[in-house]
Amino acid sequence: MSLVKLNIARGVTGTLSTSNYSAGTTHYTTFRLTSNYTISSTSTWEYFTANLSSTMTSPSGVTNLGSVVTESSGVFTFPETGIWNVGMNIYAFRSGDNWDQAYCKAFVTTNNSSYSEFLQTAESVNAGSGSRETIMNGSGLLDVTDTANVKVKFGIYSTAPISAWGHATRNGTYFTFEKIASTWLILVAVMEVVFVVNNPCPDCGALRLEDCACPDECESCGA
Repeated sequence: MSLVKLNIARGVTGTLSTSNYSAGTTHYTTFRLTSNYTISSTSTWEYFTANLSSTMTSPSGVTNLGSVVTESSGVFTFPETGIWNVGMNIYAFRSGDNWDQAYCKAFVTTNNSSYSEFLQTAESVNAGSGSRETIMNGSGLLDVTDTANVKVKFGIYSTAPISAWGHATRNGTYFTFEKIASTWLILVAVMEVVFVVNNPCPDCGALRLEDCACPDECESCGA
C-alpha cells in the first residue's frame, strides 16, 4: 500500500512502487527433438514424450536465457508465472510417398489434469516424387498464473506414417518458451489523495478543512 499526499500548492509527495511490473524477454528456453520421431499409428494423436533436450551448448554460442522450462515425459513446466509466448516448429518428412493431412497442436492444462488445444498447424503434401518435406509452425500467448497447474504438451497427427526430423545440435523440430511480461494482474496501489489548502491553518496547523480544530467560521482557514 502506498500513501500519496497531493498538495495543491506543492505538488505530489510519496512514491508509487513499480516492483510488481516487468516487461521484455526475461526467460527463453528452447527444446530440441534430438533424433527423428516417426508416428507409430496413423489417424491417432501422438505426443512428443522423449528425446527432448534444452541443453543449448552446441554449436558454440547458442544459449537459453534465465530460468529454464523443464520437461518430464513430454509435459513442460514453467519456472515462474507470467505471460509466456509458446512456439512450436515441426520439420516433417516422409520418404517416397505423399501424405494427405498432417497436424501439430499445442495443448495446455490449467489444473495439471485435463488438456485443451490452444494452437494448431496443418500441412498437406500430395504432389511430386521422392521425399516430401514441410515445416509446420506457430506460436501463442499463455497467462501462466500457477506453475504447479499450468503446463503444456505437444502432439502430432497424420493420415500417413510421417516423421519429425530431429538433431542433437541443430533446431529442426523444436519448441520455444519466452517470458515477455508479468502476469496480467491489475495491481492497484491504494492511494489516499489528500487535498489541502495552500498553507496550514496558523492557529491549529490543520492541512485539511475537515481536520481544522478551530471554532466555527475560522478566519484563518475558512472552516
